[in-house]
Amino acid sequence: TKTAKLKVVVDDHIEKLKKQTVKALEESVSKSGLLKDEIKNLEDQDQELYLQISEKAHIQDRAQLEIKELKKSVPELKKKNDTIKLQQASSEIKKLNTDAEAAEKELNNIFKTQLI
Repeated sequence: TKTAKLKVVVDDHIEKLKKQTVKALEESVSKSGLLKDEIKNLEDQDQELYLQISEKAHIQDRAQLEIKELKKSVPELKKKNDTIKLQQASSEIKKLNTDAEAAEKELNNIFKTQLI
């Protein structure tokens, strides 16, 4: 009887392709990790901007409400001829307007940042 011999050989081309595939896979996994980190950073930045927007909008709203209340008190103060309180109300209205305008500028800057 004759025996058959079987020789198993790994083709160099196949081995090279395997190494290239493993290297490409490792690079893809690494890039994926970097992208996940970048996504997390962007989400954190977005959350911070949202908090800033909420804070500035609250400042604006609160200032507008206080201005409205102060303006309501002006006729009564004029009627009582209370110049000191009228001056205080006027000063407070100016301050609140300044605060609201500053908050609006900051909001506009935040919105510009979000668009970039």
